[in-house]
Amino acid sequence: MKAKGVSVIQKMSSDIAKKAQEVGNDESKQDFIDACEPLKDIPQVHRAGSIRVVPPLTAPSQIGPKVITSEAAKLAESRKQVLEGIAKGMLKIATTHA
Repeated sequence: MKAKGVSVIQKMSSDIAKKAQEVGNDESKQDFIDACEPLKDIPQVHRAGSIRVVPPLTAPSQIGPKVITSEAAKLAESRKQVLEGIAKGMLKIATTHA
């Protein structure tokens, strides 16, 4: 039973590592960045003292395209790193209990 559990964990770790590679490829990152494009149309909230002032929805966006692209790229890379970390942790558990 223990051996079967360890083999299942190793298989899951392998599958998660493959998913991390898929998430980390350039095409997947670009798809994620493209999906973040609508964020450019959200107006930024301004503060006037302690009062939050929201400009009309027709106001141009204050969030620049470079900021959206940069943050989306960082988030896409973070997704890859999280999946890689999970896969490594699961493999370590399987190795410890083998």
